[in-house]
Amino acid sequence: LGFRGEALFCLANVSTNLVVATRTEKDEIGQRFEFRRDGYMDPKSVLDVARKIGTTVAVVKLFGALPVRRVDLKKRIKTQRAKLIRMVQSYSILCVGVRFNLIDITGQVGLPNCKTETKMCTSEKSESFKQTVSSVLGPKFLSGLCEVKIDLTQIIAKARKEKGTSLEEWEKTLWRAEGLISKAPDTVVGGKVARELQFLSLNGRPVEMPKISRALADAWKGFDTSASASKGTTKRRPACVLSFTLPNSMYDVNLAPDKREVLLTEEDALCSAIY
Repeated sequence: LGFRGEALFCLANVSTNLVVATRTEKDEIGQRFEFRRDGYMDPKSVLDVARKIGTTVAVVKLFGALPVRRVDLKKRIKTQRAKLIRMVQSYSILCVGVRFNLIDITGQVGLPNCKTETKMCTSEKSESFKQTVSSVLGPKFLSGLCEVKIDLTQIIAKARKEKGTSLEEWEKTLWRAEGLISKAPDTVVGGKVARELQFLSLNGRPVEMPKISRALADAWKGFDTSASASKGTTKRRPACVLSFTLPNSMYDVNLAPDKREVLLTEEDALCSAIY
C-alpha cells in the first residue's frame, strides 16, 4: 500500500468522500473527520464521536469522482473482488498476531435485500501460521500441510565465498525461512493434498516470488512417484505459507506501486537452498 499518508491521499482523490474516525488510548472520546478530493481535511466535518480505541477509514463510493473508472470497476467487479479477497487473505495469514475481519456486504445497506457475510476473521492472539491458516482456510486445508524451517546461513555463506566475499557477522541470524508446505503426495491418504494456494512474505511483507515458487514446485514434484510425475506431465504444485527473513539491504521492493514484486540479491542461492 505504500506510505499510509500517500495511500489515504490517493483514496481521497478517486472517491466521493473519505471518512476517518479515530481514538487513541489517551483520549476519552474519538474524533470523526472527512477529507476532500484534493486531500485536505474539511474543517467543518470534525465531530466528537464515541468509539473504541483504534482507527476506521471509510471510502465512500470508490471512483465516484471518476465515472469512467467506476463503470469499468462494475464491469470487472467479480475479478476485482476476488483479487481483493486474495490480498486480504495473504495479509491475514502472514501477519501473525494481527486481527483481520473481512465482511462482504451485498445490496444497499438498510434495505431488506442487503446481505452481510463474514469472509474471514483472525485473532490478534494468534501466535503461529498454523493458527492463522486454520482460521482463514480451515483445518482441512491445514491438515494437508507440514511445518518447515530452513537455516539459509550456510547456503548464503557458500554463495558469497564463490563470489570472493564473506558473510558479515551481523547477517548470520538474518537468513532463514519458515512456514508450512504441502505434504509429499505419496504420504497423503487418498492422494489428496492441500489446494495449490501459495502465500510468501519477505520480512513480514506479502510478496510474489515466481522463481522461488518454481523452485518449490520442482523440489516438491521430486517426491511424487505417480505416473504423470514420472513422465513430467503433472502440473500440480505445492500449497505453502512461507516467511523469508533477509537483511534489509539484500532486497528491493520499490519496483512496482503495490510493492509485491521484489528484487533479491541472492535469489539464485535461495533457489538452490530449496531445490
